[in-house]
Amino acid sequence: MGTEAYFSPYMLITSALQTVFGFDRRSEQDKQADISQKFQIELRNAKEDFQDELEAEKIASMRAKMAVARKYRAEEKFAQSVLQHRTEELKAFFIKSLPIQQQAIPILLDIAQNYKQQEYSNCPLNVVLLHTKQASLNYNDICNDLDRNGQFIGNIEYRRWCDKDIAHNSAILNLHAIMGNIPTLVISPNFQGGAIHFTASMWDAQSDVKPLIRPLFSIPCPTNYLASPQSFTDEGKKAIEGRMTLISTIVSGCARDSYMLMTQGRTPTLPQLLQNNETILNNLLKDENKEICSFMVKEYKTMSQLLEKADCPTHLFSVEEIKKMGLIADQASKELKYLIHNDNLLSE
Repeated sequence: MGTEAYFSPYMLITSALQTVFGFDRRSEQDKQADISQKFQIELRNAKEDFQDELEAEKIASMRAKMAVARKYRAEEKFAQSVLQHRTEELKAFFIKSLPIQQQAIPILLDIAQNYKQQEYSNCPLNVVLLHTKQASLNYNDICNDLDRNGQFIGNIEYRRWCDKDIAHNSAILNLHAIMGNIPTLVISPNFQGGAIHFTASMWDAQSDVKPLIRPLFSIPCPTNYLASPQSFTDEGKKAIEGRMTLISTIVSGCARDSYMLMTQGRTPTLPQLLQNNETILNNLLKDENKEICSFMVKEYKTMSQLLEKADCPTHLFSVEEIKKMGLIADQASKELKYLIHNDNLLSE
């Protein structure tokens, strides 16, 4: 008897259930896949929206930063322009008001550096003779004569740095601003009202204190020297140049002797110059120069009296050295009085 194939009821039921449940699962999977795909689309869209907003925020922030940067660059450029403009104005004013040649400034710095290396122990006194306004004098000849006299005075340098007719107090203060680190004497003659009025100022190295501007004396100009109230004849110029040389020699000699004695203990040399140079001495003894003689004698007398005091304002020397310096100053004062041999001056 042949064998026939057949499905058991269990298999049929199982197969039917698998078909039904499989369809349901596939339907559910399809739904989940649709939900997942929809979520992914929404997530991608949200991400794209966020990226767009983020990029927009970045662009807005960059634009704000660029605007701020442009603003500050513009303000900085404007400030630099103002500073440059003011610097040029200050430079022009400085060049106009500076009483010495601009080329002298590097030389001045080298001199100051040299003095510093020497620890200011052997510094000469630098003398600047300012040019008096409107007089139109030949200062080259005056400085040549001063250089010759300076060789006998010693420890003194006449600086030919002045190139403007600018003799007044502000010029002295401007000079102190740039020459305050070297020993300096400034002689300032001012031609006004038919007379030349002399002022002077002196300071030591590294002087920060505002310099004392000291009126010295005035010399009247004879009427035959004047072409007008504010100008000289050719003959008058020559005569005034000679007196300018004499006065600058005496004033700078007095200053040198006082400065060198009080700071370095050096012996005064102006009396020796007058003793050995009859031309200078004879010119000094003329009646027209009585006021200059009086000034000179008083300077040495004051120096001698100052060194005789117990509270002499110097801490560079011992008491014995100060006494010795006082004797030197007193001897120099007596020598000057003897050379001048003027009873009126001797009695002062």
